Amino acid sequence: MCSQYASLWQRDLDNIYQARTPTKCFPSQMPPQDHGPHMGGQGHHNDVLCKARSTSIYAMLSERRLRWLGHVSRMDKGRIPKDLLYGQLECGTRSTGRPQLRFKESCKRDLLSAHMDINTWEDIVVDRPSWRHEVKQGIDRAEQDRREQQDLKRQRRKESSSSSKEDTIHVCTDCAKDCHSRIGLYSHRRRCSKVTERNPSSAQTDEGQ
Repeated sequence: MCSQYASLWQRDLDNIYQARTPTKCFPSQMPPQDHGPHMGGQGHHNDVLCKARSTSIYAMLSERRLRWLGHVSRMDKGRIPKDLLYGQLECGTRSTGRPQLRFKESCKRDLLSAHMDINTWEDIVVDRPSWRHEVKQGIDRAEQDRREQQDLKRQRRKESSSSSKEDTIHVCTDCAKDCHSRIGLYSHRRRCSKVTERNPSSAQTDEGQ
């Protein structure tokens, strides 16, 4: 009996030892794998989204907000989420400056970006499938407009950087750098004067040359 238990114990130890020893199936160093072209620094944000067949985080958040807006609007009267959405304070003042956006303002911004009427959206909300379909189409339109605007801004930025700037009168008297604007010259002079005070010999050398 004892010998039988000893053999079983030895078999369990052998199984544990085999499980702990490295096998050829999982080597310590895996061979390099080809994951396709590297996108870091070579692809634009919109190009990556198109290849991944995905939408931006802005579109995802807008869709979730509008879906939740329809859900709250279909609630019965007296529900706390609906009272918070449609309720207003009788008295009180906001602090000076730009007020923080409420959930209502965020939803209104999403509706406008999706080309949806902010005055008639409650009529569509009653039918849940129609509201989901309308939200989906609106978010697709907003995403397309956002990508076109980003491509246009990117093209303008490339054109402005490639075009040579004309010489202006805003030139530093210490290093003869053209700052192209008065505020740019003011900011540069503060930095350039400190460098000149630290290294007066270099400034004299430049003047001698």
